[in-house]
Amino acid sequence: MADASVENTQVTDGPSIEVRPNALKEGPPVVVNDRVPNNKVNLRFLLISGRRTDLLFDPTATVDFVRSQIFEAWPGEWADEKPESPQGLRVLHQGKFFEPATTLASQKLEPGQTVVVHLLLRPGANTEPEEKPRPAAGVDGVARACACCTVL
Repeated sequence: MADASVENTQVTDGPSIEVRPNALKEGPPVVVNDRVPNNKVNLRFLLISGRRTDLLFDPTATVDFVRSQIFEAWPGEWADEKPESPQGLRVLHQGKFFEPATTLASQKLEPGQTVVVHLLLRPGANTEPEEKPRPAAGVDGVARACACCTVL
């Protein structure tokens, strides 16, 4: 998408990003966009662990694009929580999961505003699928399973 962009830089009329130390001593710094340009949406991503960061996006950016950008800009301090791919991330806002193909504007996120969203890892995103348990083998080594039939 040519029009969608992400910024984590300065605005012409002054700095848009201020790095503040995290309240937790061992946590990473918090990136806060104090000035949001009128043509951008500032998304403040919160993880379950309490870690957070801000990124600026065009309102025309799709949620799929947002997920790929946060995946690419994933802070090194968060390596223990990084999913294997952008598809392992889910964006939650006011109790609603954003669908990947929707735009920020279609989610009614206004330009010039900071919007807090929760960033969740899909269950099992970092693990391989488990094998289904097989029925226990009988005395003759052949797998047995219950084969009941109820006729009403």
